[in-house]
Amino acid sequence: MTTPEIDSPIICVGAPFIDDIIFPDGRSEMCVLGGGSIHAAAGMRIFDAPGVPFGYMGNDMPERPYQALANALDLSGMIRLNQPHIRAWQLFEWDGRRTELYRVDDPVTYQMGPPIDAIPASLRHTQHVYLLTVGRVFAEWRAAFPEAMLFWEPHQPYMQAANAPEFRRLLKQVDVVSPNLLEAQSLYGLETANELVDAMLEDGAPVVVLRMGEHGSIAATPDKRVTLPAYPIEPVVDVTGAGNTYCGAFFAMWSQHRDLELAACAGATAASFAIEQIGVALIPLDEDVIAERDQRLAWMQAHAEITHA
Repeated sequence: MTTPEIDSPIICVGAPFIDDIIFPDGRSEMCVLGGGSIHAAAGMRIFDAPGVPFGYMGNDMPERPYQALANALDLSGMIRLNQPHIRAWQLFEWDGRRTELYRVDDPVTYQMGPPIDAIPASLRHTQHVYLLTVGRVFAEWRAAFPEAMLFWEPHQPYMQAANAPEFRRLLKQVDVVSPNLLEAQSLYGLETANELVDAMLEDGAPVVVLRMGEHGSIAATPDKRVTLPAYPIEPVVDVTGAGNTYCGAFFAMWSQHRDLELAACAGATAASFAIEQIGVALIPLDEDVIAERDQRLAWMQAHAEITHA
């Protein structure tokens, strides 16, 4: 499959993380490259789109994850800080819940990211921005880029009932919004996936992508709904960042084609690569990987359930 080039880089707002992962069975993986914006950029990369991270990097970024990052992505949007780099425990439970515990004194600087006016000149013409952030920061980016396409993946701690009025008001300003199922349930107090999708559409979101882990995903506009299973991967190695990877690939394809089914299937395809390895899916895009990507994409398209309003 070939995809047309996007006419500007996609800014992925957020810092690379160093993850120390503890799995439910007690296994651990230390010093793993992570961070939602980096997983998203990796998802874009799987479908040939230029995701460029914009965020802070500390003064002690370990060499191995840094080289993996530098070899695969454009780091012109990264800003160095003279302080320890952000690092976090990722603690997984058997039911899929994840607890993130920061291992640095100042995680907030990395979470909020640099001020918008710190964007390098080479990225200021962007028409596409991926944001993993809270409502206030999303609103700031919308004000700074009123004509750009903004993909908002709400920050997990933000998705609680106390923030529902702000979240629901901001949905009128998004181009695509994508919480996961547990986050959406926490904020809306609704249970079923379709109820949650309906609620976000009714609140004004033009495109909703609800990610449900092993239970698949739903992508919807007011006129069309695409329900997908998860691509079958056995064994699942690590689900960290799979949702972010989905979002990156979805955004890349939606930006280029405005095809809801294709974008959702691309997201699920990219996520399938993420869960079969540890850490960010910065895999070499050789002929074999591209052929496998296209085969998985075709499988997803064959299993898509499409309904129209």
